[in-house]
Amino acid sequence: MRTMIRWTVPAAQGNSSIKSGAMQKSIESMLADREVREISSQEIGNAVTEQLRRLDQVAYVRFASVYRRFEDVNQFMDELKALILQRDEGQD
Repeated sequence: MRTMIRWTVPAAQGNSSIKSGAMQKSIESMLADREVREISSQEIGNAVTEQLRRLDQVAYVRFASVYRRFEDVNQFMDELKALILQRDEGQD
């Protein structure tokens, strides 16, 4: 029996529904391919976080700030700095 994940993604940018649909299928496929029957919410959250990091960095930071429960602006800034470093390293 396959369990479906309910997805609610606000439309923030032009083709975000297409992007979120592809992301949903990718995550569901990855999780369905696992041999375990139960998948923790933490594993799902981590999968969403990684997909968002690649797909839409603004959506990623918004999601991560709630999912990881950022307590202050410094945690937020640290995540932004890491994204900028990652982006800059990828442009070499």
